[in-house]
Amino acid sequence: VVLILSLACSCGGTVADDSLPVEIDSPEDSPTETEDSTDTGPFPTAVLTATPPMGEPPLLVNFSAEGSTAPTGEIHYGWDFGNGLTAGGPEVHTEYLEGGTYTTTLTVNDGVHQVSAILPVYVRSEDCLKTAPVTAWGEVGAEQLNEISGVVQSRQEDRLLWVHNDSGDDPQFYAIRSDGRLLGTYTITGAPKGDWEDIAIGEDGGTHWLYIGDVGDNPGTREFIRIYRVPEPTVDLEPEEPVVTEVQAETLILRYPEEAAYNSETLMVDPRTQDLVIVTKDYGGATKVFVKRAPHAPGDSVLEHVLDLNFGAPPLNGGATTGGDISLDGSLIIVRTYAQDAWLWPRGPDEGLGEAMAAVPCRVVLPVEPQPESVCFTTDGAGLVTISERVGQKVNYSALE
Repeated sequence: VVLILSLACSCGGTVADDSLPVEIDSPEDSPTETEDSTDTGPFPTAVLTATPPMGEPPLLVNFSAEGSTAPTGEIHYGWDFGNGLTAGGPEVHTEYLEGGTYTTTLTVNDGVHQVSAILPVYVRSEDCLKTAPVTAWGEVGAEQLNEISGVVQSRQEDRLLWVHNDSGDDPQFYAIRSDGRLLGTYTITGAPKGDWEDIAIGEDGGTHWLYIGDVGDNPGTREFIRIYRVPEPTVDLEPEEPVVTEVQAETLILRYPEEAAYNSETLMVDPRTQDLVIVTKDYGGATKVFVKRAPHAPGDSVLEHVLDLNFGAPPLNGGATTGGDISLDGSLIIVRTYAQDAWLWPRGPDEGLGEAMAAVPCRVVLPVEPQPESVCFTTDGAGLVTISERVGQKVNYSALE
């Protein structure tokens, strides 16, 4: 049976909604499971709609076969919900009590032929993390910090955050205090202006390194992307004036497989392996996850493709990805989008990154921000820090519960 999938899409500037129905259509010329290739029909059609197609348990899902047809005029419906229960009729429902992916099958029979349509229902883990009400730690006062696109918390001091602007700024990153005060401006010597989109932090040889991702590519024309690697500077949290200085950086040249080009706004470091992780950005939601394996040194490398995700369809929504991070112990992975929701994957102690992100994620609600692009875990893994682009934005903290 050939299936056509029609999904509602939540793209940039919208909020992901679990209640959106998802419909599967089995076209009229689909052969049945029992007919031979010489049977030309006519065949019935099976149209399957689920509302909602994803959510937390206990999840009550309403299914409809509206739109299904039978040439003989006599139509029979059979449902298998994938949870051990079955039913008949055009309008049915069932309740899913445990997390997982359930394949629902609708079979339509007209007394001569039968066709089937299938649809996955995604049920999140019952112990999914959620975010508590937001706390504003402070407000970014420096006017030059008008397009904060990446944030990470220091490994030397919890009150220290590292941020940078989006494309158009000089090759600079900044130290700010958690209350928003500017502490320092750091220019990478010899670096060209690029499209800086995210910042991450890792450890190598007993040194904490900042990784700054010149990974943006809106036109989709770059032959390679750059990651700048800088030992984390020591910062005075109570300076009389903000520091202005230059720093040396190692430059990693990264290429996508098969000379492809992708836009990206998400750079992460996996603390368990020190691998670099890049998540591509697409307004329709079609997303790829690439890895640059550790160890890291200046030079030219080809990224490894590990996973495809679709942020335009269940179990994800939100469209274009704009930032992400992995908790210090490696047990939590988060990717945010222009929607208020972000997606969080719990990760077992022996799970690889691709294996963890292939599972049904938790949905966490982040603060309403005018242009949400940055997110990081606090070093204790207890919450998330976000700062929007534009002047005078709040440093927001959302506790995980």
